[in-house]
Amino acid sequence: MRVFKNTWFQRFARKEGVADAALCEAVARAARGQVDADLGGGVLKQRVARPGAGRSGGYRVILLFRAGDRALFAYGFAKSDRASIKGDELAAFRRLAQEVLTLSPAQLDALVEAGRFVEVRCDGDDQGLSERSVRGDPRNSRGAARSRRDRQADHAGVRRGVPGAGARAGP
Repeated sequence: MRVFKNTWFQRFARKEGVADAALCEAVARAARGQVDADLGGGVLKQRVARPGAGRSGGYRVILLFRAGDRALFAYGFAKSDRASIKGDELAAFRRLAQEVLTLSPAQLDALVEAGRFVEVRCDGDDQGLSERSVRGDPRNSRGAARSRRDRQADHAGVRRGVPGAGARAGP
């Protein structure tokens, strides 16, 4: 199963200190059918623990999920900040799920290469091993050093959202 973060969620996770291992664990729970809330249309709400704490008082994440195939972390929030997402936000996530969950593997690879998605590598023990992102690595996916122009273009791409989500990737 391939696991991704959009650029909005990548910034959120970095700011809040959410480790890839916690994200892999949330996907593994969903794959086992342990879903905190199935919001329909491929949209799940999962709990993710705060660093050094449990899941109950931690973060809520919106996960676009297709069992056995792919998962995309699209949005996150602290439970202390808000209880849930609004109806219009849910509708937007369902539309986004419809688009993202039907992308071909080549289209997903292109989004990773463009810096729009970051791929999270999870091993069999549900631990985050590494991220594959051209934007986050000074070398490209083939191991060659990247040019300054490429890095600048990737930096500009951070501000673009996910396809179908307009300028913002999160609500």
